[in-house]
Amino acid sequence: MSDHYKAFIQMPVILHGDVSETVEAEIELPVWYQPQMGQFLVHRVTNGLMPIGPIFFDGDRDTIVLTTGGSAYDFTTTLEEWLKDRPQWQKAKTPFIMQEKVDGSKPS
Repeated sequence: MSDHYKAFIQMPVILHGDVSETVEAEIELPVWYQPQMGQFLVHRVTNGLMPIGPIFFDGDRDTIVLTTGGSAYDFTTTLEEWLKDRPQWQKAKTPFIMQEKVDGSKPS
């Protein structure tokens, strides 16, 4: 029996042209770790401390998908460029993060 299990972490990224995408990375978690929304995760793929958002079960991959409570921003790059510099990440095949573009203007 393995002492780790495969999971995924999904994170929204905001890129050049105000484009929003959801990316994911495969991670290994120890079997004793049962993540919960609101906890913080420190992992090399997040480059530091990241709050955990909602957690989903992906039946197609038979594992859990953590979502982040934060986003990555790089307004100077496209998704392809962002992924090229971060080979552990890929565009999410089944995004569990709902992204909604909101007009930031104040009502008159």
